[in-house]
Amino acid sequence: MGDRETNGAEEDVLRAPHTPNAAVGDGPLLSPRVTALLDSMPAGVYATDAERRLVYWNNRAAAIWGLQPKAGMAESQAFSLRGRRWPDGLGVAGDDTPLARALRSGEPAPPTELVVGSGPSLVVVLASAEPLFSGSGGVAGALGVLQDVTALRKASQLRDDLLALVSYGLRTPVTVISGMSTYLQRRGATISDSVRQDVIQELVAASRRMERVTENMLRLFDIGQEGFEPEPLLAQRILDRARAQVAIDFPDADVRQLGDGSGLAVLAVEHWAEVAMTNLLENAIQYGDRAESPFVEIIADEHDVELRVCNAGPVLTAEGFEALFEPFYREPAQRARAPRAGLGLQTARKLAEAQGGRVFGGPRPDNGGPMFTLALPRYVHEGTEPM
Repeated sequence: MGDRETNGAEEDVLRAPHTPNAAVGDGPLLSPRVTALLDSMPAGVYATDAERRLVYWNNRAAAIWGLQPKAGMAESQAFSLRGRRWPDGLGVAGDDTPLARALRSGEPAPPTELVVGSGPSLVVVLASAEPLFSGSGGVAGALGVLQDVTALRKASQLRDDLLALVSYGLRTPVTVISGMSTYLQRRGATISDSVRQDVIQELVAASRRMERVTENMLRLFDIGQEGFEPEPLLAQRILDRARAQVAIDFPDADVRQLGDGSGLAVLAVEHWAEVAMTNLLENAIQYGDRAESPFVEIIADEHDVELRVCNAGPVLTAEGFEALFEPFYREPAQRARAPRAGLGLQTARKLAEAQGGRVFGGPRPDNGGPMFTLALPRYVHEGTEPM
């Protein structure tokens, strides 16, 4: 498109189309033959005159903008509803868009990543532009292209996050295993039986930490894969299996249960729910007051079954509880006594959301300590028995 059209081909650029998506005005316009092609493109496409006033847009461009523009509207106004910014969060100046650069330079503007909107409606686009020339050779307008790459960017971000999690999460147990093994190799024949037993216990504990980190990583890789459908499960079964797993890593922690959760069923992916619950129990043990064992309540309403993990310990602000769900984050006072990667809560939340549930933290109802809750959709018996 950057080459100047001649021998009648420029008629496609200069003649006004008569289609719903194109505006007729004094600026350079696209012919019906061109707009018919652009209308069918999966990317958002729009054109402006030399003053950056819209003369054409397809439906995909309007969807990205979040509005149906009017003929003659400025390019900046088209983006005004949902805004646009660079990936680092800074706003994009009106004269710094790819289309503005193409108009200014008379050269194609290469694809540039922009973020449009926020929250659930956020769209990541590769924006590029080509100048349009008049018969006399001057720049008469520009054609902008907005290619939605949101799914690609999310997949890329998930891959990068998982690689970071694997690298960070395995570093501590691998270091312990390597160091202790080397110590045994060099000094094993001269150390006392009690010291040797301590070293072996450290090796076993580090190996178990590695197993838990690896398990979390595998479950995160599972998210998004086909073949994982929620099924009816007994909430008590999920809790019992999680308690059994925690007993291996924390044999001195007696996780109590208050009340009876028998008969309550949820819709969940069994292994995901068990891993999420195990992570919440481990978190309560690590962050709670060691003088009081954690306890669990199973509470239900007509929509959800909540498995509430409670303990004595510090009650944080709402922002403090939410910060615990950030990858690698741990309260500074807990880092020395909880030599782990800080991935459990984030993993639990991702696994819960992937099966239609939630994980959140806050104070206990009596304000006596922290409470972390796994909420899963309640299953009402309709012919399929929960397991």
